Amino acid sequence: MKTYLKKISALLLALVMVMGMCVTAGAVTTVPTSNIEVTNLSDSEATTVYIYQLVYWDADASKWMLTDDAKSILNITQEAFDADTSVLTNAVAALTGGSYTGDYYTGSTNATSGYITTTETSGTYDTSVTFNSVAVGAYLIYAVGTNTTYSYMIAETYADTQTYMAAENVTLVAKSSTYTVTKTQSTDDTYVATGDTVTFTVTTTFPYFEDPDGTETYYIIDTPNGLGSLTISEVEIGGTDVTASVVSGYYDATTFPNVTGATTDDYIIDLSALIGTTVGGNANTYAGQTVVITYTAIVTATDDYTNAANAYKEGEKIGGGSTSGYSGGIQITKKDESGTTILNGAEFSVYKLDSSISSTSDLPAGAEAMYFVYVSDGVYRVATADEITAGSATQTIVATNGTVEIQGLEAGYYYHFAETKAPAGYSINGDGVTVYVSTDSAKAYTSSGTLVTGTLTDTKLTSLPSTGGFGTYLFTIVGVVVMAVMASLYFIKRRRDASEEAKQ
Repeated sequence: MKTYLKKISALLLALVMVMGMCVTAGAVTTVPTSNIEVTNLSDSEATTVYIYQLVYWDADASKWMLTDDAKSILNITQEAFDADTSVLTNAVAALTGGSYTGDYYTGSTNATSGYITTTETSGTYDTSVTFNSVAVGAYLIYAVGTNTTYSYMIAETYADTQTYMAAENVTLVAKSSTYTVTKTQSTDDTYVATGDTVTFTVTTTFPYFEDPDGTETYYIIDTPNGLGSLTISEVEIGGTDVTASVVSGYYDATTFPNVTGATTDDYIIDLSALIGTTVGGNANTYAGQTVVITYTAIVTATDDYTNAANAYKEGEKIGGGSTSGYSGGIQITKKDESGTTILNGAEFSVYKLDSSISSTSDLPAGAEAMYFVYVSDGVYRVATADEITAGSATQTIVATNGTVEIQGLEAGYYYHFAETKAPAGYSINGDGVTVYVSTDSAKAYTSSGTLVTGTLTDTKLTSLPSTGGFGTYLFTIVGVVVMAVMASLYFIKRRRDASEEAKQ
């Protein structure tokens, strides 16, 4: 009996050992999983992050295997991969058009097997996404935004420091390769007058810098054409006012020694101090956050202006945007009743009005004539506030060769030309003339050089007498003659009457 029990015990022990071995084998066949987090995404827009598996662990075969899509897209075979695992690195580098640098690739691909899109909360978007419970292996990951282009990343989730098969969590920093720089202005600043102050807004994304040491540069070069006196109002990053940390101004080599490709006409907005450093500082504090720069400029153009802003990382352009504005112009032609262009000398005052009037006498009470600066004979432009203050502007414009032209007018208004002095030999036209500058005509004037036109007709004084004109001379002479005749008759009558009294 004892022998029998011993045999049963030995059998049970063997069974337990076999079951234990089965449990262990079963545990080995379970593929470990981990999480892949992608950070440093833009907070100003929705970003879609795609994940594409390149390599997976085949527990049955106990070896690394390429996915079917990886073999097709990377154009490599499993046999080649088995023989030399570096073939994967080379294939990915060739596909993406870049080179392998640790866990970082650059280039492009078109295969995906899953994605996550960031969500918006209270006006900003998530700056990270996490792919949970991904099987151990290798993954190609790339992010796509409307305004931001990111470089491609590789996540290797195998913990190669462990004795047995194990996965590890991976955190990747999304690195933007190009950025959209949006340049906008108020719609009220599109059709403007010379001397107007225009407000611009530049919006972009702060870039990521690999291990910054304080020598890196990040700046925006604003190139104005037809604008002057640029002045920064505010710089915000991620909603935080950082204006005090930004150096800005017109380019000079002393103030901006690390800026390349700029001229003294360019306005520099240097944000390099906000990059931070890896050692002893906060590196990439603002990476991926929205940069909003607001500044003003004064319009100096008489037709149109353009304004371009380009962002530079380490001296390389990474994005740019531009905007434009327009001014109108009017040319008035002086003619007589026959349609003949009148010669020099007519003078005018011009009034900017919200509505049309049919006569100078209908000018609103308190209306003030506009100020202009002489450009050339018969041509004037709207004066700036500084020119008015300096006394170099005039409210009287003078026609030459029958025409007078004014430039740099804001569109959407009526301009009334009140004649204050007529050419010699002509009467003043008391009605004047009103011309409307539309947004369409302002833009057309800018692009084609064709001015908005008007005509003002004066009458010759020989046709219609006026005070002090030639027509009064005849009446004066006749009056004098009549008075002389009447005086002569009066004295003759008195002499006759006196002679008759003497005879009596």
